[in-house]
Amino acid sequence: MHQFVNDHRSQLSKLWPSVLLMLASCLASSGVHAEHSYHFHWGKIPVASFSLALPDADSQIIKLEGRTVGFVGAIFSYDGVIQSDYSDLNSVNFQISGIDNGFSERREINFYSDRPAEIVDFLDDEQEQPATEIVESMGITVDPLRVVFALLSGSRTESKVGTTTETLSARDRCNGEYSVFDGKRHYRLKLEAAEDETLKADRGWGYTGQAFRCDILVVSLEATSGEEQNPWYEDDTDTRSLWLAEIDEQLTLVRISMPGPIGRVTGRLEMLKEL
Repeated sequence: MHQFVNDHRSQLSKLWPSVLLMLASCLASSGVHAEHSYHFHWGKIPVASFSLALPDADSQIIKLEGRTVGFVGAIFSYDGVIQSDYSDLNSVNFQISGIDNGFSERREINFYSDRPAEIVDFLDDEQEQPATEIVESMGITVDPLRVVFALLSGSRTESKVGTTTETLSARDRCNGEYSVFDGKRHYRLKLEAAEDETLKADRGWGYTGQAFRCDILVVSLEATSGEEQNPWYEDDTDTRSLWLAEIDEQLTLVRISMPGPIGRVTGRLEMLKEL
């Protein structure tokens, strides 16, 4: 078992950025404080749980806290927090900190609208801080939470038509490509609108009802360590899907699907407390 953990620790620990990126890339609200809880399963096996704090009138910070749970959490432990401060969209501060199987990791990056990102702080037990030349070669990038604004916040939700301002639908917002950097990996993501669907809760506390599906395609995925990409690379390039529904007049993420070590991992909004 000890050798299994050593051999596969880095593989499953890379599931966290995948889950983190997926969740971070589709959650937010505009000017309304809210908190949501999500539970992720690999088949029937619990994988992770997350809580999300959204911006309000006093703060433009999006904060996401998560941890691995159950059998997975006992062997591949991760407990972390990420947040982005959108007080100034031209200069966004992104931070991630956590404990990965007993090892601390920490990253702080400033993202700019007119130049490449700048790494302010970097601590990781698996690789050194990426060289400045590597980060600059990516060009202008955005933080993992920035896609949030494309889907649900005011940064891309309105379109000027003559002298009239029209609010874009969720389908209109689910489009475009984004160059995302999380400090260790560089993703190029493409958003594509899919069909409306009727979801049926497959957990007693899940969501049932109409939802709109937005697919996130990983156009490319690059590690900054110079090492071979993790063994799930082909799966990592598969499509992530998210389903959004209007709940209490707010567009809310209700379900997520993404590649796992085998098959897919599904995240569900907790509508009711688990018994």
